[in-house]
Amino acid sequence: MSVMKVIRYIAGGLLLLLFLVHLRYQFLAADEYAALLARMAPDHHIGNPGLIFWKITLFFLAAFLALHNLTDPLFYRNIERVSRWDRVVFVLLVLLFLLYHLGCLLPSIGALFLEDNLFESLTAFCAVSASILLLRGMRRVDTWQARFSLLAMAGMFFFFGMEEISWGQHIFHWKTPRQWQEINYQHESNLHNLFNPLFPVLYPLFNLILALFFQLAAQLRVRSERFALHRDFMRLLPAAEASFYSLFFSVLVVQCGVLAGELTEETVAVVGFSYALRQQTSS
Repeated sequence: MSVMKVIRYIAGGLLLLLFLVHLRYQFLAADEYAALLARMAPDHHIGNPGLIFWKITLFFLAAFLALHNLTDPLFYRNIERVSRWDRVVFVLLVLLFLLYHLGCLLPSIGALFLEDNLFESLTAFCAVSASILLLRGMRRVDTWQARFSLLAMAGMFFFFGMEEISWGQHIFHWKTPRQWQEINYQHESNLHNLFNPLFPVLYPLFNLILALFFQLAAQLRVRSERFALHRDFMRLLPAAEASFYSLFFSVLVVQCGVLAGELTEETVAVVGFSYALRQQTSS
């Protein structure tokens, strides 16, 4: 038995045991669990125990997925095979991650991540650019399914980018209609701020879904010859970099569950731009 498998079984067993203890207290002794978590909190108080319980559940699921990646030989083979461009993207994401957390300590750096500042503008730029590149990529595929997939992704990234700048409000500074101000938590002309109370769960859940998606994409890429996948479908699949993205989004499950979700938005924009750029060159 390889060292990686031994680590996977031991660490996985411990994680599973802790996860079962967590579920036992979450569903059978919630009050005791909440009191224990409150004693562990810096101010000895937690405002919404149910939210904390579900965050911890997502953290465990992300930990299982990260452990699977880190003990899977495929992960290391894929990392060795990534292109030079992907290695640059990896470094940029790690630097962005470190810079964001440094900004939590240094206000001058943290200000760059605030609304209407550098990184929000770059997020919108990368997302809209990804949308344009994906539309251009439609010319390089043959099947209508592949064209529809690229069109759908282009629409999602365009929507994402425009939502970041409130559809131009952050640039042209128009006033939000009064009726919309009353239901929008930031009083802006966008849709995503209608759901601010759900963000503490939606961001970790979104990252977990992306981590799982990239993990499955990496596995499917390896088994592509067995399934005899069409060239267009192979083109749409993330390549070897999918393993790294799976691990990175697993980390973001915990990160945005503890802090805010801005880093998730910036990461998705960078990953989307990188993916869309590859659609212009890959065969």
